[in-house]
Amino acid sequence: MADNYDQLGEFAETDSCCRIHDHCPHVIHAFSSKYGYTNFKWHSICHCDCDNALKTCLRRVNDTSSRVVGQAFFNVIGVPCFEFAFEEQCAERHWYGMCKRYQKFPIAVLEEAVPYDFGEDTERGEKKGGKSARLLPL
Repeated sequence: MADNYDQLGEFAETDSCCRIHDHCPHVIHAFSSKYGYTNFKWHSICHCDCDNALKTCLRRVNDTSSRVVGQAFFNVIGVPCFEFAFEEQCAERHWYGMCKRYQKFPIAVLEEAVPYDFGEDTERGEKKGGKSARLLPL
């Protein structure tokens, strides 16, 4: 565990990606409710923008540690993310219970994790799209 925000581990670039993701402004923590959704999972769920930024950062780093983190997070655990939908709900009630004022509130709509790939099919040594990485001119 880091002693301060600027302290990164042995894999500093990958750690930096994770640190940015850990500070996502829109999170539903494990076993808590927020944005009209109750998260019964053992892990937090972030807004899809944050997960997409993590995926982009890990692909940019593209080393062994970033690949392991990306595959574990997106492919093995399969952490979903959420987008916002806005739903009209009662914002203020009369003393007798009827709604006095309605307002649109953000509601979390879960989306399945999109599998992580880092641009290369390691079994065949091919780039996505079928062109062999070994046959390209240097």
